[in-house]
Amino acid sequence: MLDFLFRIFRKKEEKKEDSSKLLIIKENELEATINYFISIKEDEMRSSLISIYKTIELKVQNLENSLASLKNESISLPDKQTEMLVNAKKDDFLEKMKVVINVFRYDNLASSDLSKIVSFYREFYEKLREVNAISLKDFLAIRNYFSSSGKVLENFKSLVEEVEKHKRIFYSEESDKVLGIKKQVYDYLWLKKEIENLKNSIEKENEKILQKEKEIETKKEEMKKLENSEELKKLRELEREKSKIYFREKELSSICVEKAATIEHILKKIRRKINEKDSMILEKFIYSPFDATISYDMQSFLKKLLKEAKSLELKEEELKKLKTVIEENIFDKVSNEYSQLEKRLREIEAEMEKINVIKEKLKVENEIKSISFDIDESRKSLEKMKRKLEELENLREKLKSSLEAEVSEFLKREVKIVQPM
Repeated sequence: MLDFLFRIFRKKEEKKEDSSKLLIIKENELEATINYFISIKEDEMRSSLISIYKTIELKVQNLENSLASLKNESISLPDKQTEMLVNAKKDDFLEKMKVVINVFRYDNLASSDLSKIVSFYREFYEKLREVNAISLKDFLAIRNYFSSSGKVLENFKSLVEEVEKHKRIFYSEESDKVLGIKKQVYDYLWLKKEIENLKNSIEKENEKILQKEKEIETKKEEMKKLENSEELKKLRELEREKSKIYFREKELSSICVEKAATIEHILKKIRRKINEKDSMILEKFIYSPFDATISYDMQSFLKKLLKEAKSLELKEEELKKLKTVIEENIFDKVSNEYSQLEKRLREIEAEMEKINVIKEKLKVENEIKSISFDIDESRKSLEKMKRKLEELENLREKLKSSLEAEVSEFLKREVKIVQPM
């Protein structure tokens, strides 16, 4: 860095550089380089501002002494109410003048920061103007009663004139330019740091997405293994067997319905002539043959009805038809087969309960969904950061152009800020 500065600023006895030559400043050397250039002008300005302090301080001390004399001076008036009012106005005036003294004693000149020194003088100047405006009425009320008030006016006027004389130093365009360039450098470097941080965040977010995508691939492999596992094959076989059982039970229901339909008209005749309990069972069989078949011993019940039907004045062909259906033993077969199917269903359910592959598969599926959600959120966040980065980089380019223009004007030579290789 020192070598870089030495190349730019040769000793006085060496030949001066051509001011029209382009000055290239690397970003990582920006602050030190600009500070080096500005420090020369800052030293001049700082020296000027410090040099006027003693002069203004003397004027402040003169004002303070005259204010002390005013404070100690007393009056005696025939009208005590007027005397009290005048003394109150004097106290108000002294309090307002005290503000000027206190502001000047807030001494920032010990600081090496030019902005603090400039702020010190500007604050003092503004406070002086403010006090001048707000204390005039009080001064006019007391000037004819206190002899020392004339000296106060003289010293205050002398102070104001002295400060006004040097106002051009601390309100100079040059000081504003120096402070403005320093602020722009600070803003530019802050923005540069923000961009670097944002780029790091984008890189980390990309890495996070890649890691999550690898996790999904791992989970998919895990899912593939589960889908090809013997447990899942066994489970699929059991599910197929369950489906076959449900299909067979529907077939059995259809068989019952079809067979019951062939003797329905006979059973309805019988129902009107039997006891209430048997009538209820028969009614259920007529309207829901399969449910009645698996709930009651319909084979025995129908045999009982056949015996009773012989005394119920049924036609011979009706009795023959009922007897033929009973001898086929269909409802007993359906009931027995259904019982066996239900038993097998319970066994299948028990076997399926022992197989955890579905739970494991569901767990992995949920994990994949969760990771996919995280990836989507990360991508949304990434897009926001990329948009923010684009905004900051555009802002940096504008700030860079402005800074180059300001420094070029200040140094009276073209300046370019470049990123280090």
